Amino acid sequence: MSATANVTVNASPKLLVIDDEPIIATLIKRMLASRGEVEVREDFDGAVQRLGLGDDVDLILCDLTLRGGSGWNLYAWIAEHRPSLLCKVAFITGGAYTSEAQAFLDHVRPPCLHKPFTRRELLEFADELLPVG
Repeated sequence: MSATANVTVNASPKLLVIDDEPIIATLIKRMLASRGEVEVREDFDGAVQRLGLGDDVDLILCDLTLRGGSGWNLYAWIAEHRPSLLCKVAFITGGAYTSEAQAFLDHVRPPCLHKPFTRRELLEFADELLPVG
């Protein structure tokens, strides 16, 4: 048996979708299924619990508005507890409806896809952010 027969295939990318609207979260999960293993969390606490496990993710897509917190609160939590993941955080939002949300977007300038979007726009957005290889 050749040595190449024992080569391990890279695992699928892990994507974490955080959106407090279950229908939207499920729709995004289905649209991204071809890009990797997609997990969904529907609130701030669920996202923190998942990210606190220490398992790495390749892309975090987060809404700005969440139950129990906000996207910018989650970003601050990641900066404090999992800073290596900051470069993997992007936002999907219907808009910055508060001055605090707009200030966050203006200051941090994270990758952001605005709702409504098409499947093609979502896939292109994810493809730009996912690691190549």
